[in-house]
Amino acid sequence: MKKKTPSRTSLNEQINGENEITIVPSLKIALIADIIIAIGYAMEVYAARLEIDEAIEEQTEQKEIDKATEIQMKSMQEQLDKLQRRLDKMQSS
Repeated sequence: MKKKTPSRTSLNEQINGENEITIVPSLKIALIADIIIAIGYAMEVYAARLEIDEAIEEQTEQKEIDKATEIQMKSMQEQLDKLQRRLDKMQSS
């Protein structure tokens, strides 16, 4: 005896008919809202990352400025010391 296999369309009709699920519109809206919130959180994380990068860059730039200022101040101090020695020589002569 050969079993009769149902046609493909009749199987689909049976599955769809038995397992048909209706989604309440409020659940659809909740899903969309959750997706939007997730995108918002992702944007927040990205913005925080940018802020951290900017802070690091500012600190690096400030360190470079401070180093350049320190070098310039040291040079000025050396020039002042040199002038002071010359004045001392002139006064002792």
